[in-house]
Amino acid sequence: MRPPRREVGEEPLHGVELYAKTLGLIGCGNIGALVAERALALKMKVIAYDPFLSPERAVKLGVEKVELDDLLSRADAISLHTPLTDKTKNILSQDSLSRTNECVIVVNAARGGLVDEVALRAALDSGHVAAPVSMFSYRAGERERHSSARRISSLTPHLGASTNEAQENVACKLRNRCRITYWPAQSPTRSICLR
Repeated sequence: MRPPRREVGEEPLHGVELYAKTLGLIGCGNIGALVAERALALKMKVIAYDPFLSPERAVKLGVEKVELDDLLSRADAISLHTPLTDKTKNILSQDSLSRTNECVIVVNAARGGLVDEVALRAALDSGHVAAPVSMFSYRAGERERHSSARRISSLTPHLGASTNEAQENVACKLRNRCRITYWPAQSPTRSICLR
């Protein structure tokens, strides 16, 4: 999936089509299933590694259930959707990244710690990984560690609920819960934020 080479100074107007590419999902729960649905709509082949995914659910989702080694060797793009546990910590390690297709795209929108950051940076620098989009394990004073990869990638701390929309949705749910619990006959006229 390596983008075409371009001359120095030439505008980067070339990309990579997703059509007919293989997306490997590591984790196929609620979010992974939604990603699979969208990838299938783009006519991608979707394979999934998830020890909790039943064969029946995989068929229903339209994905092929595979083992991790199979996913690593077949995927053109890998998207992670799993919690961070002892079993998933650095699930994409130096060893596992070395077994992926050359120029694989890595998307970790789940959380830091699933991908070995040092190994990811080395794979990016060598060209083995084409473009990572990854959460990192942010520790104070370590921002510079990620700076060299920024030119062609997106590296962010976990911001799952740090959008205006997410905060508004949480506030609405809490408001509705309070209304049901405390004001069953009337709606509150405004929300109050207590800190």
